[in-house]
Amino acid sequence: SSIGKLNSLQILSMDKNMLDGSLPTTFGQLARLGSLSVQENCLSGFIPSSIGSMTNLHTIEIGANCLIGSMPRAMAQVAKLVRLDVSDNAITGSIPSVLGSLTKLTILQLGGNIFEGEIPTTYSELTSLRYLDLSEAVIDSTIPTLFNSLLELEYMDLSSCSIHGSIPPLSEYASLEFLYLGDNNMQGSIPSIANTPGGNLLSLDISLNPSISGSIPTMLCTMDGIYIDVTGTNIHCYSDCLTSSAVVIDGASGNCHDGTAMLQFLSILCSFVLLSICITAVYQWDFLPVLSTAAAATTSTKEEGNITTHFMVNCSWICC
Repeated sequence: SSIGKLNSLQILSMDKNMLDGSLPTTFGQLARLGSLSVQENCLSGFIPSSIGSMTNLHTIEIGANCLIGSMPRAMAQVAKLVRLDVSDNAITGSIPSVLGSLTKLTILQLGGNIFEGEIPTTYSELTSLRYLDLSEAVIDSTIPTLFNSLLELEYMDLSSCSIHGSIPPLSEYASLEFLYLGDNNMQGSIPSIANTPGGNLLSLDISLNPSISGSIPTMLCTMDGIYIDVTGTNIHCYSDCLTSSAVVIDGASGNCHDGTAMLQFLSILCSFVLLSICITAVYQWDFLPVLSTAAAATTSTKEEGNITTHFMVNCSWICC
């Protein structure tokens, strides 16, 4: 490919261009290239190992293609890499441990592939990491404690990863704002959270984990602007969560309730039933003169109106 002759090229961006074929091995000749972005195309084949020669790369975005194979070990040589996005392809094999040596990474997107196995212990070295997406990898283990060392981590997506075990203490994630653990096999309850650290949480998704139960901690319910998704769990919540205008709970209609909310619901339901009875009775009363005897028909319209009004007032009092 002639693209390898562009020796002075520093940025290559060709997103959403319906490109097909494979990534050219001559990419390795672009020694000065700092950013490579070919997302949302129709590229197939393997990630070439020649990518390890592109030592000036700080950004690789090759997500949303049809790439296959495993992550080349040569990726570990791209030491300046800050952002790596290979999401939504068909890359297979173990979750690549070689990426643990890329200590400057702040964004790592591996979700939507066919990775499997435990999260490598080498990822504890990614101390600059802010964004981690491992969704749809078949991890089939508990959430490792190595994440406790990632003090800069703000976003973590481990949804649909066959993870089991309990939710780790949220207070151990000092900077975490978005935590997605939906569609797993997790058990237990939502751990309590302190004001600091862990007070930055904005979104918590534990949906589709039917073995998670208990209540939403009151501390979460009092945090401003937090979104909690408990759809498909056995979570119940305190009235603080139901009445707080700063908390959005998805799945609340089926899972979040307390005694007060249930009484309110039954009261409203009862009122509707009684109101329906009252309306039916008044309707029949209004037509009673048509069906009554001639003597009853002589009753004055004014008297009949007073009786009907009196009946409706009494009905309204009962329904309230």
